[in-house]
Amino acid sequence: DESDSQKAQDFLQAQQHYYRELRQHKEDLGRFQASRQEHRDAIGLLADLPKQTRHSIMVPLGPMAFMPGELVHTNEVMVLLGDNYFA
Repeated sequence: DESDSQKAQDFLQAQQHYYRELRQHKEDLGRFQASRQEHRDAIGLLADLPKQTRHSIMVPLGPMAFMPGELVHTNEVMVLLGDNYFA
């Protein structure tokens, strides 16, 4: 019967659309979860850095070279407000 064949084809198209959308939403969720973790890490770092005004670090000089260095004024934070305005 023609209508049963059409119904089956419509169902398969709907199912394919559903799975494409589901895959896209899962990818979006993964990106959002990674972004949330990055924000949580930044919050933790912003909580720890002001405890000292100087931190010893290893400064990268390329992909294979490092040298000792120091971060200073780590209790100060600059935030880009937009259009090259910082606060």
